Amino acid sequence: MNNHKNYKVYTNNGKSYSVYLMCADLKNNNNKFYVCQVVQDIANPNSVYFWTRYGRVGDQGVSNLEYQSAAQAEKDFLKTVKAKTRKGYAEIKMNLGEKQEAKEIDVDSKEFEKSKLHPQV
Repeated sequence: MNNHKNYKVYTNNGKSYSVYLMCADLKNNNNKFYVCQVVQDIANPNSVYFWTRYGRVGDQGVSNLEYQSAAQAEKDFLKTVKAKTRKGYAEIKMNLGEKQEAKEIDVDSKEFEKSKLHPQV
């Protein structure tokens, strides 16, 4: 989506419609991603779109943007996520267009146990 700054992730009843899915199958040399979102035009919140982007990890991939009603976009989102997870895709938790407050991480300063692996591994 070239003009992604004009859109925001659609939410309804506290549910955000945005997911990043991955499918890795080393035996068959597959390492695929599938991004699926329902987005709203910021300037015109009544304009809702169903957006997907998919391909091999590391590549730009193919994207598609479809203008739909909010109800149809939600339905297509849920249907697509269900179909992809049935095929072996798993959700990867990522921040995809949603603003979140930065959380401070408290790391214990104790010394960590040295690795038992050979140094060349």
